Amino acid sequence: MKTNGGRQLVAQLVIVVAGAMGASAMIVGPLESRLAEARAHLDAVSELRSNAGMLMASAPAVTRASRALDDYVDVIGRHSELSENPSRLHEVIMELADRVGVRIDRVQPGEPGERAQGRSRGARAPVSSDNPAEAGSDITVRATRMSIEAVGAFEGIADFIDALEKETGFARVVTLRMTPMMTEQGEMVRATIQTEHLSFRAAPEEAPPGAPGVLPGGVARAVSENGVRSAHETGGIAP
Repeated sequence: MKTNGGRQLVAQLVIVVAGAMGASAMIVGPLESRLAEARAHLDAVSELRSNAGMLMASAPAVTRASRALDDYVDVIGRHSELSENPSRLHEVIMELADRVGVRIDRVQPGEPGERAQGRSRGARAPVSSDNPAEAGSDITVRATRMSIEAVGAFEGIADFIDALEKETGFARVVTLRMTPMMTEQGEMVRATIQTEHLSFRAAPEEAPPGAPGVLPGGVARAVSENGVRSAHETGGIAP
């Protein structure tokens, strides 16, 4: 039988990401309604687990909650993998610049590093990207910074910044300086941009000797450091 603590940590991972990034950064388009749905199902499951009979009678609600969380575990895994890979971030930044007609003069990646770690198991606290140490229990937040110099029309630079925040993992613009300049093509803008790309990892849950290790929430401990697998796929939340 799967533990309530396991389910709760997957839910906590979703909530930590949403809190750390802010609604505008993580919840874009259809993700907004999916997060609302996931939270609604989590509330329902939390209420149901106090009564085993009701839980058995409410399998469809548990299944919906499981699938909603699976979607978010997958999103968190993909975005975190990109945030932890400076080489891939460089490629994506160049692709975005080409798409909006912006010239990149420099991209300088920083090294990924541990930004902060949860305080203690079961701790809950408000989260902000400026203070990720408050991210909660068992969640580690890491950050990679990228320094970018780009030249283009004002509209192109604005589109580029918007794309950076939406399409380069869990990203935010930390600093931005824009300088007007004249070129043969007319008036342009030189933008010096520093971005921060966050990744979120759930710490392994201690298991009895000989038991298969799992990350809380049913995400297998055997998962590589490159991503987080689906909780539904690994059986962590029973359908």
